[in-house]
Amino acid sequence: MATTTMTLTALAKPDSRPDADSKGSIHDLSYPSSPRSALPHDNALALAEATSSALRQHFSIGTTTASPDTVAIISHPHQLLPVLVYGIAGAGGHVFPISTGSTASEASAQLVRSRAKVLCCTEATKYVALNAAEEAGWGLNGGGRVAIMRTREGEEWGLRVVQGDFQLGKNIVDVKER
Repeated sequence: MATTTMTLTALAKPDSRPDADSKGSIHDLSYPSSPRSALPHDNALALAEATSSALRQHFSIGTTTASPDTVAIISHPHQLLPVLVYGIAGAGGHVFPISTGSTASEASAQLVRSRAKVLCCTEATKYVALNAAEEAGWGLNGGGRVAIMRTREGEEWGLRVVQGDFQLGKNIVDVKER
């Protein structure tokens, strides 16, 4: 079976990537103020690259095995979901979607079957995700392998890992680390 490798630079338009001093900087990475507003292409690319870096650093996605690591996602559609998907691919991982209609037991079986290293979810799906991770044997509150995406308009994009005490850690996605 042939394997294809995707790089995030394939997403970039020629000569469209801003440098650090340009106006419309990639550092303004919060959600658009209106659902009709689109996330600028350069910002999406910067976020995807930063997400790839965070997944490699915090979860060793794409760094430890010859075969691609799997990252499961339980999420309703939202504007920045493609950023996560491209971030996973850019880190060298495979995306394993789990239906938002799944019960914790169903999601747990899928986590075990897929051999996922990480489970990304939203606030709306975190209880199913955490229960599924515990049932899959990942430990209390997912054992540090469940990350919650920021999906509210006006918030900066990020992934926050659920700690053992059910508290959320700091945002692991840093645009400066791409």
